[in-house]
Amino acid sequence: MSLQFQIPEEAIRQIIREEVNLQLNGVADGILSHLHKPEYENWGRYLNYDQTAIYLSIGKSGLRKRLATKGIYPIEFNAREKVYDRYELDKLNVNQFLDDYKRKMK
Repeated sequence: MSLQFQIPEEAIRQIIREEVNLQLNGVADGILSHLHKPEYENWGRYLNYDQTAIYLSIGKSGLRKRLATKGIYPIEFNAREKVYDRYELDKLNVNQFLDDYKRKMK
């Protein structure tokens, strides 16, 4: 004799919603902790090439090409230097954290 019971579908949905929200909160904390590292506080909105590589935790080799494939291009700062807008880089960081989250969910 086996005992069987069914969990109502709405209860399952609620459990899933709660778990997803819990996981997303963890992702958001990771994003914010990365974006607000003390070493970035004095860098300002525009980052030079070296700062950009550090900020994204990406090696400098192929950085320009990788950013260009994401639609992120440097802005001419002065006659000798081009800089990247940190707001645009943050979009890339957020997407990277979300992609990592999706991989963990599989």
